[in-house]
Amino acid sequence: MDDRGQVAFDFLLGMGLFLVAFIFTMQFVPGLFISDSTDETGIAFTAYRTATVLSEDPGWWDNSIKKGTDWEDHLSSSTRIGLAVDTIPKTRLTDTINLLSMNKSLKFMQLDEDTVVTKLGLYDNINGKHIRYGYNISLNQDGKPILLNDTLFVRGEINTDSVDVFKIERLALVETGTFVEYDAHSIYSNGTANTTTLSINGSQKGKMVIDISNFTTTSPNSSFENIYMDGTLLSNSADYVVYLKNSSNGFENYSSPIMSENTLRLEIYPMTFENSSLVKIEFDNVTFVPGPAVEYTASKEPFYELAQMMVKVWK
Repeated sequence: MDDRGQVAFDFLLGMGLFLVAFIFTMQFVPGLFISDSTDETGIAFTAYRTATVLSEDPGWWDNSIKKGTDWEDHLSSSTRIGLAVDTIPKTRLTDTINLLSMNKSLKFMQLDEDTVVTKLGLYDNINGKHIRYGYNISLNQDGKPILLNDTLFVRGEINTDSVDVFKIERLALVETGTFVEYDAHSIYSNGTANTTTLSINGSQKGKMVIDISNFTTTSPNSSFENIYMDGTLLSNSADYVVYLKNSSNGFENYSSPIMSENTLRLEIYPMTFENSSLVKIEFDNVTFVPGPAVEYTASKEPFYELAQMMVKVWK
C-alpha cells in the first residue's frame, strides 16, 4: 500500500486561484487611492485635509491661561483655524459638521497669507524649507463665490491650465445672515393698516430674512408693495428680493396675489443697520391690527444656505 501524503487537485486549484486573487488585490487596490507620483499624493492629502479641517473643525486657540474654539476673537493665540459652528463651546469638538459660521468665515477672509498657509499646512517641507503650494479655497453657489456680508468668499490664486490641480468638493450649510418667522397676526401696523413695522436694535451682519404667513387679506388682488428702511424706500432686486410659498410648492419668485395660506419671504441684502432702525413693510389689501413695532433682533436665528466648498491645491 502506498501511504505517501497526497494533496487533492481541487485543493491545489483553489489555493492557486486564491493566491492569484490576493496578489492582484494587493497590487491593484492601493492604486485606486494612491497615485504613483509622490507629489500628487502629497497635494491630494493636503487638499482633503484642508477641506476637512475647514468644514468639520471649529478651530482652537490657547494662551496657556484660557482656551476655546472662538479663535476668530483671539487671532494671536490661534493654533488651528476652522469654520464649523461652535456647537459645543470651549471644547475641541463640534457635533454638526459642514455647518459653517459666518463670523469665522469672515475672519478667515481677513487673515494674512502667511497665517492661512501655515495654519492649514498648505506647504511642503523640503530640507527644512517650507515650499508653498498654490491653492484656491471658495464657497460657491451656482458656480460663483457666495457673498457674505458684502464679501465674496474666495481665497488664493487662480490656477492655470498648465499645472496639475487636485480638487476636493464638499457641500456645506453656510451662515449668511439672520432669520425670523412671523405670524401676520403677531406683528402690527404702526400707522396705516396695510403696513407693518419691525425695529432692529444694534448692528446686523449678513442678510435679513423675514418670513410672514397667515395673512388677513381683504381682496383677491392682495399684494406686497414696498420696503422702507428708516423712511427710505428700498429698491427691489438691488436692495432685496421677494419670494412666495403656497401650500403645494416651495418658495418661488414673487408674483401677486398673496393668499391667506401663502408665506412671503423677504431677503434684505447685507448692510449695516443703525441702532433702533425701523423696517416698514407695505402691502395692498392686507391688514394688520394696530400696535407697536415688533423687535426683530430679539427673536432672530442664524440663516443658513447650501453652498459648495471647493479646495484646489497644486505645485
